Amino acid sequence: MPPVTFLLALVNIIVYGIELVLVKPQDMTMFLQRWAVSSASIDKPWTLVTSMFLHDPQSFTHIAFNMMALVSMGIVLEKAVGSLPFLCLYFAGGVSGSLVAWWWVSSQGSPDVHLGASGAIFSLFTACLVLARRLGVDWKSLAGCLALNLAVPLLDPGVSWQAHTGGAVLGLIAGVVALIASRTAPYDGTWPVRLNKPGRVMLAASSIILAIAAYLMRF
Repeated sequence: MPPVTFLLALVNIIVYGIELVLVKPQDMTMFLQRWAVSSASIDKPWTLVTSMFLHDPQSFTHIAFNMMALVSMGIVLEKAVGSLPFLCLYFAGGVSGSLVAWWWVSSQGSPDVHLGASGAIFSLFTACLVLARRLGVDWKSLAGCLALNLAVPLLDPGVSWQAHTGGAVLGLIAGVVALIASRTAPYDGTWPVRLNKPGRVMLAASSIILAIAAYLMRF
């Protein structure tokens, strides 16, 4: 398993274990209000990051499905684009998803909290879909998997479609920028990295810039 994918999955699992073992049931609401995305996140910007490592302690399927998606995408995408661009995309997608979730609960006056890695994972899906032919990935099966995941909120209203949307849009834009940049120079990498240096640089840079821009526009 690629190193960043392994570390991200490990951190998610460790945090989930902490939620189960160290956080008392009566303290869970306060814990999530402090670390997950809510309408109060405007005063707690760290929740835009911490929320992507939290999962519903009452639903094992929440973290199970997210970690399966992370590992399956990471094995393909991290190897193909390199660890640093992959990491930048993951965090930027997670922050973007958190921002959309925050905007939604704030505009609706909702008391809900949003948590999970799905915003980050959706950025991996859409970036990989855009770069599929460049990376030698079967785009049809990827598109089918993405469509299936997009349909999940229709079946389970508790799933944060807002985070999915924020991550997916960021990954889509970053993927397009990386694809355009990759066409400016020949391939210069070593297997299994399949994206050339301009593509890798712009995937990382555009992900970070888009996340920062989204954060600055949150008002």
